[in-house]
Amino acid sequence: MKTLIRLLPGLIGLAMIACGTTSSRADDTPPGVTVYVAGVVRDSNGETPTLWRNGLAQSLPSVGRAGRALSVFVDQGDVYVAGEVGEVPILWTNGAAHVLPFEGWGGEARSVFVDAGNVYVVGYDGLGPVLWINGEAQPLLFPGSGLAYAYSVFVDSGTVYIVGGVVITQYWNMRPVLWINGEAQALASADTDGEAYSVFVEAGDVYVAGAMMVDSRESPLLWKNGEIQPLQGSFGLAYSVFVDRGEVYVAGELDYAPVLWTNGEAQALPFRNWEGEAHSIVVFQGDVYVVGADEENPMIWINGAGRPLAFRGDEASAFSVFVSRD
Repeated sequence: MKTLIRLLPGLIGLAMIACGTTSSRADDTPPGVTVYVAGVVRDSNGETPTLWRNGLAQSLPSVGRAGRALSVFVDQGDVYVAGEVGEVPILWTNGAAHVLPFEGWGGEARSVFVDAGNVYVVGYDGLGPVLWINGEAQPLLFPGSGLAYAYSVFVDSGTVYIVGGVVITQYWNMRPVLWINGEAQALASADTDGEAYSVFVEAGDVYVAGAMMVDSRESPLLWKNGEIQPLQGSFGLAYSVFVDRGEVYVAGELDYAPVLWTNGEAQALPFRNWEGEAHSIVVFQGDVYVVGADEENPMIWINGAGRPLAFRGDEASAFSVFVSRD
């Protein structure tokens, strides 16, 4: 594997520079918890990977190159953020940037998960989907000879679950796929068109959120153990799934508006502009946290009440949320 450290001169040195703080603490954050949000801020200089902590925006090291923070996970006080800088897959650990090895033109790190001290990251490079375990790359095998992408990882009792999409070349469309310990399982027939964006495992049941084309329209979908579960609405995407005490929560969008589904029932999330999306959801101590975008503004909704995340720039988006105790 190529490491691309030589393609990002100064990254290791800059990784330890303190991040810049740009906003105020979120006064509606419940006491005793810390809310982490990964995303991107855009301005005339390009894209800056950004981590919000209780509403305080911090720019992650990127050596002046465009980049995005796409996923955040906290374990034992250590903060892990997956993303990309200059189309290079990156893992930030407590603000220090680490280049993940890859092949081909470049890649992205799309999701991070920590279990039993091991750090799992999934994404893709120029050759296809990749799982990195503690920085070591393991290419994921997939059906067909086209392209494939991995978007989300979840680890339960040592079993690694990954979801994404595979390009079926004879149809020129995407097929949603679930990998279990590296073995690919198609979630739909080869002539369908769709992708799987998020995976969550609870009590042995595997939940996957995504979308497929139905009657020439993108429709949000939830799979449970490979079987499609209905989500209210017919034009949109399901980006994130979380299960808590038997309740199944899905975040996404319907008709270009941010939506939270609870056990399949859609609830519109408030937003101010023409369109919006809900990208990620977490339930912590009974409170429901959703992040996304209200057109050009990053948003956080807590139990349905929304507010923008402050930032310095022209526009921004929030892609991932994680909540932990202080």
